Amino acid sequence: MAAPFSSAGQHSTGSIAARLSAPSVLTLGQAGLELVLEKLEADADKNSSALVCKDFRDAERQTRKHLRLRCIRRQIELAPPCFEAVTDLDLSSIFPPRFSRFDLSDRQLAHLARCFPNVRSLTLLADGCQEWLSNGRLPFQGTWPSLDMVTVMQPGAHRSKRFKALVNNTISGRPLVLANLRETRQAAVGLPLNKVRLFFPKDKDLEELAKTNVAHLASLEFELLGSDPFSLDLSVLNSVNFPELTSLSALGAWLDTGDDRIFKFTEEKVRGLLEEFPYLTSFTLRAMTGSRFTTLPLSQAQKCRVASFVIGGLPLLRDLDLGLDAPYPGAELLIECPSLESVKLKASRLVRLTFTGAHSALESLDLCFENEWVVEERGEKSRQLSWFIRSLQCLEKLTSLALDYRNSSGMPWSDPEVLQAIAELPVLRRLVLATPYPISDASAKLIA
Repeated sequence: MAAPFSSAGQHSTGSIAARLSAPSVLTLGQAGLELVLEKLEADADKNSSALVCKDFRDAERQTRKHLRLRCIRRQIELAPPCFEAVTDLDLSSIFPPRFSRFDLSDRQLAHLARCFPNVRSLTLLADGCQEWLSNGRLPFQGTWPSLDMVTVMQPGAHRSKRFKALVNNTISGRPLVLANLRETRQAAVGLPLNKVRLFFPKDKDLEELAKTNVAHLASLEFELLGSDPFSLDLSVLNSVNFPELTSLSALGAWLDTGDDRIFKFTEEKVRGLLEEFPYLTSFTLRAMTGSRFTTLPLSQAQKCRVASFVIGGLPLLRDLDLGLDAPYPGAELLIECPSLESVKLKASRLVRLTFTGAHSALESLDLCFENEWVVEERGEKSRQLSWFIRSLQCLEKLTSLALDYRNSSGMPWSDPEVLQAIAELPVLRRLVLATPYPISDASAKLIA
C-alpha cells in the first residue's frame, strides 16, 4: 500500500496524532525507528475486514487482542499505550517466504515491546529466524514478561506439506528457549516443553521430538496430511518418552486422491496408543475439516456384520472427541470410562452408544450424525431415535445434550415419542437440536 509520507519521515495521520497528543507520548519518529503498520487484520470472530492504521478508532485500539504486523518499512505515529490490549502478536507476515532473514533489530524488538507490552502469544516465520533457532534461544529475555507461547511457522507449509510446530512454555519471567526439532544436535537445548502441536509430521519429526526435553510434556496434538500419513511409526509415542502426557489429539485430514480414499488409523494403532497412555484425561481422534471424518475402523463380527469398538482402560479420562465412520447398521461404540465428563461423537450414521459401569460424572453429550440412516421408513427412524435417547437415562448427571442431524433428511422431531424420550431425561438443562427442517410450535412447546 502506498501511504503518503513527508520528506521528514512524518506519517500523514494528523487526526491520530492529535488524539494522542499527551505529553508522555513517544512517537516512533522520536525513537528513530521507521515502522509502518500497513494493515491490521482482526480476529476471525471479530471484524474480519482489513483495517488501515489511519482508520483505527479509539475503541478498537483499546479492545483489539489479535494483531498481525504486515510490514516494517515506514513510520506511523502511534503511542505505546494504544495497544495495551494486544495479547496475540503475529510477525510471520512481515516478510514473504523469499526473504531469508528476519531483520528485526534489538532496538526494533524493544520498541515493539513498548507498543505491545502485554503480549502472551507470538508468531514468527521459521525461515526468518534460523539464527535464533540454531542457537536454541529466542531473543525475548525481558522483552515480554508475560510471553508463554511461541508459534514457529514454516513458510507455505500447507503447500509443501512440511511440518510446523507450536510450542508452549508456561515458565514466565525466563528467556524462552526453543529446541529446533529439525536438527538433532540442538535437541537437548531448551526449557521443558508443556505443549507441542505438529503439522504434517513424518517419522523423523516424531523421533526428534522424543529426543527433546519432553519429560514434562502434557499435551501433544498432530495434524496429518500427505502421502499416507497414517503409516507413521507411532512406537515412539510411549509412556517412557512422554511420562506426563495427559492430552492426546490426532486430527486427520481428508485427502483428495481422486479415488475417494480416506487415510485410516488402524484399530491396532488406536488401541496401542490408549494402552501406552492409560492416564490420559483428554483424547481426540477426528478429521480436521469438512464433513468427511477420519475412519476409525471397527471390529467386525463375521456373520452378523455388526461393528463394535471399545474405549476403555482410561480411569482418568474426562474428555472424549471421536470422528467415527460406522460401516454397518447396528454399529456399537462401547465406552468404559466412568470418569468421563464430556463426550463428542461425529458419526456417519446412528450408532449404538453404550456406557458400561458407573458414568455418574458425564454431564455433556454432543452427537452429530452425518449421513442417511440405513432404515428409510420414518416410523422406524422415530423408533430408533426414541430408543437411543431413552438409553441415555442411565446418565444421572447429563445436563447438556446436543443432537445434530443437519445432513440427514426427514428427521422426526415432531414425533411425540421422540419428544417424550427427551422430556424423560432426568436432569437435562440444555438441549440443542440441529436439523434442516423447522420444528413446529407444538413440538417446541413440548420440548420446553
